[in-house]
Parts: sequence; structure tokens; C-alpha cells
Amino acid sequence: MLRGENVELLYGRLVRMSPQGEPHVFSVTRLNKLLVRALGDRAEVRVQAPFGASDVSEPEPDVAVVPPGSYLALSHVASDIDSEPTDEIGRRLN
Repeated sequence: MLRGENVELLYGRLVRMSPQGEPHVFSVTRLNKLLVRALGDRAEVRVQAPFGASDVSEPEPDVAVVPPGSYLALSHVASDIDSEPTDEIGRRLN
């Protein structure tokens, strides 16, 4: 993998993330705005933020609706990383 590439950790493997074009950015921005208005203080909307799904996965969904609260105490560094590059569906690139 090259420095500066966008990757996420899925099932212990670093996976290249697809580049974001203007339609993608527009859709995520619009959805975020709609969800924040609709949910108010009942939930938080996180945009392209990683979360520790397991010890070997830290995905970065475009939009996530989560219960309100602080997530700083829950953050961790995932372990057992396989640094061989894969594409967004898990196929090895080397």
C-alpha cells in the first residue's frame, strides 16, 4: 500500500477504500443534514468515522446513527492486522 491511501481495517486486513466523487459527497452531506434535523438530541450522526466493530475490524461507514454519548473511552487499536492490500470487497491485490 502507498502512503496517504485511504484504507479501513476489515477482518484483520487493510482494505483500500473507494475514492469519493462529487455525487457521493453530495449524498452523504445531504443525508447527514436530514438525519441531524430529524433525530435532534435523540441520537448522534457520525459521518465517515471509524468504529471498533471487533478486535480485527474498524470499518468507516459513510453515515452511522448511534445513541448519544461519548465514544472516547470505547476507542481501541485493533490487533492482528494483515497488511497485504485488498480491494473494497476483500480480494487480495498482490
